[in-house]
Amino acid sequence: MRAILSGRSGTWGAMVLMLLGSTGCIYGPESVDAGHEGVQVDQPWFFGTPGVEPQPRATGTHWLWWTSHLVEYDIRPQQFNEKFDDLVTADNVPVDFRAYLLVQLEAGQTPVVHERFGPKWYRTKVQEVFRTALRDFARGQRVFDLTTDPTVTSQGEVAILETIRDYVQEESLPVRINRVVIGGVTPPPVVLEETARTAAQEQRTRTEIARARAELSRADAEKNKALADKAYAEAFGLNPDQFLTYRSLEIQKEMVEVVKTKEKVSVIIGAGGGAATPVVPTGR
Repeated sequence: MRAILSGRSGTWGAMVLMLLGSTGCIYGPESVDAGHEGVQVDQPWFFGTPGVEPQPRATGTHWLWWTSHLVEYDIRPQQFNEKFDDLVTADNVPVDFRAYLLVQLEAGQTPVVHERFGPKWYRTKVQEVFRTALRDFARGQRVFDLTTDPTVTSQGEVAILETIRDYVQEESLPVRINRVVIGGVTPPPVVLEETARTAAQEQRTRTEIARARAELSRADAEKNKALADKAYAEAFGLNPDQFLTYRSLEIQKEMVEVVKTKEKVSVIIGAGGGAATPVVPTGR
């Protein structure tokens, strides 16, 4: 080789090398990593047709013409992250916003991707569509809903996922859109404090409503019980003192029923306004 290139024969040697390279007589090994496909790009100097080979190269080492090279494409699931600073929501609150797009190139279609879209296919074809869909979603929501209601973000993820899928189908981009994830939505500290106060107020309101309903329910129960007691006294012709004595005996009976299975329990019973009489014991 040195003899060919030395002295006056150097020019002829270079021309020979160029001719050999253009006719494919010089080879060079290139490798494709696992989980990737290699797209062979031919760029002959004199003879042959430049362009992209239609079949991708699989994992392993490949020998190519000197004027060809491989471009690797990752066909494993990939995650692309997008971040927004001070994105304004529907109620004019600036928030920091994160989202993730999980995608995967279709195996065997990497030559199409390379020829039509290039190695930076996400940046040139998908990124801005994804970011626009995220901005439109966030601008249509109130900050309180974004930060406290998981159903809002879940619905947004589904809607954006469908938007991106429809787009890549229209563009004939051989990419599977697997998932959209809306991550943390962080408003300014003052908004966080106000959100916490609002949540606390709403919880207090719910507690008060529940307590009021319980009181109304108890009042209705007591009213119904009083009506039942009055009907009972009238049915048996009891005057108020007689009915109170009857109720006292019923209460004492209930007390005994409650403790009769307990050990070493004393029950003091008083009936009809007389002196209390101890009953000992109720258990062993």
